[in-house]
Amino acid sequence: MMKRVIVASKNPVKVKATQIGFESMFDQQKFVFEGVEVGSGVSDQPMGDEETFNGAYNRAVKAREQFSNADFWVGIEGGNIAHNPTEMEAMAWIVVLNQTKMGKARTAGFFLPKKCLVLK
Repeated sequence: MMKRVIVASKNPVKVKATQIGFESMFDQQKFVFEGVEVGSGVSDQPMGDEETFNGAYNRAVKAREQFSNADFWVGIEGGNIAHNPTEMEAMAWIVVLNQTKMGKARTAGFFLPKKCLVLK
């Protein structure tokens, strides 16, 4: 039986990343992946772990509310962390929901070039 996975974004990179993750973890299961537009409830460029996590969580929850006939809902939100006036780190949070459970993970971060500090 095919499982339906809703990705709370139409960004093809996020949909493909979700597909790769699910298919590598559940290689005996068949999935169909669908990207949908839902709001994150956070700023366009989230700053800090908390705002970035909230964006991913909000996306997954809104997707589950709007597309309840799926098996999994995935929210992915990229964000930045300003460590000091001259360093900024990029990272993302991922939230995966089913009907009863939540999984969450934060990616590794990487430091952005100094010219990106204008994003603050």
